[in-house]
Amino acid sequence: MQNRRTILQKAKTADLRPQSAVGKRLQKVLERAKELLRRPSRHADESAERHMRLMEESVQRGDWQT
Repeated sequence: MQNRRTILQKAKTADLRPQSAVGKRLQKVLERAKELLRRPSRHADESAERHMRLMEESVQRGDWQT
């Protein structure tokens, strides 16, 4: 049981960041992708607005009722 605790403690304190150049480049690509996804595009806004408008019209027509 003591050995298990030390393994868990080591895992918690381990540096999990990529150490190789390839790993670091991949990490940068992922960070850039997250930045792009964080900034909503106008196309995404229009798509969401259209979807909400269609849902509202559907509710007003009563399409969702059985």
